[in-house]
Amino acid sequence: MSDDLVLCERRADGVAVVTLNNPKVNALSQAVLARLREVVPRLVGASRAKEIVITGRQVKSDEALRIGLADEVVPNETLHERAFALAASVAAGAVQAHAAMKRAIDEGLSSTLADGLLLERRLFTDIFRTDDSQVGVKSFLENGPGKATFSGR
Repeated sequence: MSDDLVLCERRADGVAVVTLNNPKVNALSQAVLARLREVVPRLVGASRAKEIVITGRQVKSDEALRIGLADEVVPNETLHERAFALAASVAAGAVQAHAAMKRAIDEGLSSTLADGLLLERRLFTDIFRTDDSQVGVKSFLENGPGKATFSGR
């Protein structure tokens, strides 16, 4: 989930730590940035992605949120706390269903609508066979939405 959900900090100066072309960062960061350079055009469009990557400019947090580069902007002092809380919330969910949703979205973006719908139907059938799907349905009917405790099976 390295690039599925993007949190952006809001520093006092309003600048987000989003720089996609910085030769001063270490090799690991360069690998992450290389991955982002593949993802960013899909988020913000090719033209804007090129402008950000080629100029190496920092994107302010309000702009990052507005253009879809970030999913959420949080104060600098709560960034790690929010990231861990979000990760825990996702991890407590129906992780097999999450994986299927991610696959349907990712593969659907590069396929025809008909193929995407066919994949979605196959994935739904697979997920409906999991223990978590039964837990989710039962919990929803008995307790309402958002109260299931999933096992990951």
